Amino acid sequence: MDGIYTAAQAERGKGLFTSLCERCHSVQEFSGRSFDAIWAGTTAATLYARIATTMPLDQPGSLAIPQVTALMAHIFNENKMPAGENPLEGNMDWLATISMARPTE
Repeated sequence: MDGIYTAAQAERGKGLFTSLCERCHSVQEFSGRSFDAIWAGTTAATLYARIATTMPLDQPGSLAIPQVTALMAHIFNENKMPAGENPLEGNMDWLATISMARPTE
């Protein structure tokens, strides 16, 4: 999980979360123990598919790939997964190789 998104991408995701997601969700749902309970051990592709096909609730499937990956970067950042130099991309084959786990504190 280290370095699979950029800090700038996470910042864009934070803005998207505020404008598109906060009306129904809080970031706490996607961080810490809440994140671990649902997502730890699943692949990044699973999270991508969930966001891409079901969000936002009033227009499921309407987000573009860069929006989905930015939202994922924001979630990863909130879970203290370190940013890197290359942006997260929507390559499902590659995302399927990434098991999500928040660093231990």
